[in-house]
Amino acid sequence: MANRIHTIVILVLISMPSMATTLADLKPHTPSGKPWNEQWFYYFNDPQVGYFKISLQTFIYANDPELKERGYLHLVYTPIQGEIRTYDYLYDDVQVEAKDSTYGFRFSIPGVAEMDESSIRINTEDFSFSSDLVGPHQHYWRLNKGASPYSLLTSLPNVANRWFVFSLATPARYTFSADYAQHQGTASTYIDKGWSTSQATNYAFVMATEADQQLMLAGGSDEGFAIEMWAGQFHSTEHKMTFLPSIAGLTVTRTLSPCEGKLDIQLKSFDKEMRIHAAADTADFEDSTLPSIDVFNAEYPSAKTMNADIQVELYKFGQLKQQAHFAQGALEFGGGMHCDAQ
Repeated sequence: MANRIHTIVILVLISMPSMATTLADLKPHTPSGKPWNEQWFYYFNDPQVGYFKISLQTFIYANDPELKERGYLHLVYTPIQGEIRTYDYLYDDVQVEAKDSTYGFRFSIPGVAEMDESSIRINTEDFSFSSDLVGPHQHYWRLNKGASPYSLLTSLPNVANRWFVFSLATPARYTFSADYAQHQGTASTYIDKGWSTSQATNYAFVMATEADQQLMLAGGSDEGFAIEMWAGQFHSTEHKMTFLPSIAGLTVTRTLSPCEGKLDIQLKSFDKEMRIHAAADTADFEDSTLPSIDVFNAEYPSAKTMNADIQVELYKFGQLKQQAHFAQGALEFGGGMHCDAQ
């Protein structure tokens, strides 16, 4: 019975391909109301240095009668060893526009940040960061390269959150300079994009990107789709394993311990299984309140770290095929999956 329900859900999701997100959704969207948030996320991993997370966002406050789009700049530097540094800036002046190319765009905070589909330039009084994408993108899907890991779930009319993975790993050259550190080199870059009019009801996220192996796992529920679903992919030089949206309690078994900074999950299909264990020191998590609380007036923030230790096991027909380890990666708990909601 469980497999039948899961099969019906999958058939519904793949029956309307015209609704799916595409690579063109990397471009900015016209706000569909207030509150509003659109976010570009870039995770740069230099194995000799650590992770840099850059997010540039636009947002409209829920109580703003002018419907004014404002700008948000977020950077987190998580070195292999040492202090985690977080920077957050809000701006009244932000400019976004689409280009004629397939997924070309421009994001500008005048005098501070310039971003397009292949480069980022940021200069603040606290740090400077620049990057150029220099290699091929490893898109999540082979056919519709811009489809969401959740397939059509993020495109259903009653679902407020739209989201897709642009690349699991893109080679990049970068430079970072602050009064305490200067780095330059090559990084593996994970890129995703989201836009929404409300905070997800529940969500958890695990991600790690390296040149020769990558992992993405996302799960939760939305006010427009109350069933808890999980989707994910592991990719390496040896194996690639992808799980379509899977229902918690049917083909997904998970144990979330956000107050301990831990997540354990098993995703199964008839011939394959992926097991993930992710854990981080609770002191390494930081609560992000934008857009969750500051824009959407959500009850809970999102707890995030890029200092998670991640273990992965892949099985085919019950036989262990690969074990993988990421010494650093992202682990997040939001909405009803945040520690404060437990």
